[in-house]
Amino acid sequence: MIEAVLFDQDGTLVDSEGPSVDIDIAFLRRFGIPATPELIREFFGVKYDEWFSIAIDRYKASISAADMLKAKDAEQETYYGQSFQAMPHAQKVLRELSGNYKLGLVTGCEQRFVELALTRLEMLSYFTVIVAGDHVSHGKPRPDGFLMGAQKLGVIPWNVAAVEDSVKGFDAARAAGMHVIGYKTAHNAHQDFSLAHKVITDLREIPAYLRNII
Repeated sequence: MIEAVLFDQDGTLVDSEGPSVDIDIAFLRRFGIPATPELIREFFGVKYDEWFSIAIDRYKASISAADMLKAKDAEQETYYGQSFQAMPHAQKVLRELSGNYKLGLVTGCEQRFVELALTRLEMLSYFTVIVAGDHVSHGKPRPDGFLMGAQKLGVIPWNVAAVEDSVKGFDAARAAGMHVIGYKTAHNAHQDFSLAHKVITDLREIPAYLRNII
């Protein structure tokens, strides 16, 4: 029986993944990295500090991951604090679920940006637990964040549903032993959803689906 739901943030609750492709391409090209949409999508769901290191090494860029992350932080503060909008029906679904399930967030995004976005979009109060990218040593596709989220909620992993939009997220939730709901939208339709137990195209499908899981 499902007792709790752990949501991803970017591309699942916050409409950031689609806009982020163009934003991240322009950002990386500032540092001589020949970024493409395919490169950005390769790292959907991965913490910036981890994939910046990989990109710098791959393209021999003359900047450190720490300096690139510092530049990215300033940019993110603007986008999360002012620009990114909620995914369709996100707040409505959280409100409906909060009466029946424990809710948590597991994201590669840093805590301060989570709070900026979800406070502005009036979603932060629905979450009992937040596991942000700066709370774990290893982000997705490792299961650390999901396992920490379940532990903090006081629920065993196999009684948790994880709502994710990326292959790295599916991998992480599966490795944690959770029931995986894959949220398919225009920005991630190219990805492999075979690891998801259920694929949805509208967040409003979640409450009825969860009620039917035995």
